[in-house]
Amino acid sequence: MRRAKFISLVMLFVVSVAIAPPLARAVESDTGATASGAQIAELIKNAKTAQDHLKIAQYFDKEAKRAEQRARDSASFARCYHETRRLSTRYAGPARNECIIRQKEYQKIAAEDRKLAKIHRELAAELEKEGKK
Repeated sequence: MRRAKFISLVMLFVVSVAIAPPLARAVESDTGATASGAQIAELIKNAKTAQDHLKIAQYFDKEAKRAEQRARDSASFARCYHETRRLSTRYAGPARNECIIRQKEYQKIAAEDRKLAKIHRELAAELEKEGKK
């Protein structure tokens, strides 16, 4: 029994080490030199030109890419939990399910961000037609 607990702990550590690099990349990308949510909110309130709307669209495109990466990471984590036979099913099953839920949530967020980016590109195109570059 003690050996089984030890092996489970070792496998949990191995899985943790395996997921650490993608998590670190996600944190790095979250702290990148892009506009903050507050800056974009202010830009949305005051957007008057095509350039303003293109900046907003770029922000949402970047956010969509981040969400897509996090969805891929969550899918990878779910596979790890599913394939880790030494981790008790008592823990692996629920952990895998949570990862699948997260994957779907991030996919939904990415789709919503893409829609927002599209809206702002369309607004920019309209403003360019009107001559408000």
